[in-house]
Amino acid sequence: MAIKKTTRINFYKFVDTKMESSKAGGETTAIAKSINVQTSAMNNMGNTINGIASVLVDIKKIELHKLKMEDDAKRRSFKPKYDKVKPNAFKKLFQAVKAYKVKGFLESMLSFLGALLKFLIIKPALQWLGDPKNKEKIKNH
Repeated sequence: MAIKKTTRINFYKFVDTKMESSKAGGETTAIAKSINVQTSAMNNMGNTINGIASVLVDIKKIELHKLKMEDDAKRRSFKPKYDKVKPNAFKKLFQAVKAYKVKGFLESMLSFLGALLKFLIIKPALQWLGDPKNKEKIKNH
């Protein structure tokens, strides 16, 4: 937002230029006339500068109003894109590791003995039963 600064323009002080008096001599009258013309010119320049200053103040007000309208339009048209949190892939992994329960000593030993039993006894027994030569021995018994 633009910074508002109240600027007070010092208006040019208009100096009254009276008609030169005819009581004075010719040279004095000419000097007074030239001073009055110069003072009138300065008054006119001061009036012009004051007019330009008032126009610039009006332009500043218009531009500030436009800026405010643009800001309001941007606020109304803003749609947040990143308002939903996406789940983190590593977070699921860490939760799975955290939820994993380590087996106790007895459970570990029993699972080891079960695997050993499968490998040393059940696997050779199934291989022996799967052999076509041994099918007849099974039928005869």
